[in-house]
Amino acid sequence: MKYFLSGAAVLGVAVLLGGCVTATTTDGVETTTDGVEAVTKSVSSISHSTSGDEKKTAFVTDRFEAIRFESAKGAGENVETLAALLGETDAKVFARWMKANYAPLFADLKNPQELLARIQAHRNTSG
Repeated sequence: MKYFLSGAAVLGVAVLLGGCVTATTTDGVETTTDGVEAVTKSVSSISHSTSGDEKKTAFVTDRFEAIRFESAKGAGENVETLAALLGETDAKVFARWMKANYAPLFADLKNPQELLARIQAHRNTSG
């Protein structure tokens, strides 16, 4: 038997899951975590770091894929948290800057920690 979902049903599911992050574990089990909760846990897990640089590096390493996704959109909790960690005064402006500079920030990025150096280099030249 074939199942058909109407556009309204798909939209309803998308709205309900809009604030969620879905991840699949190595054994194929899918888990869904609220985005705010995931960011909070990530920041909490790195709060024991002794320096600001260690906190930034740990956050970027832990939340890299979410940061990449939100940077492409120019908005999101992870990018705004990164802005706060970097001392940016306006997180929304920073998020839009990340979107405008997506290609030079993420092209051929081999290591998530490289993102911090790229941000610093590009922020110093483009403000």
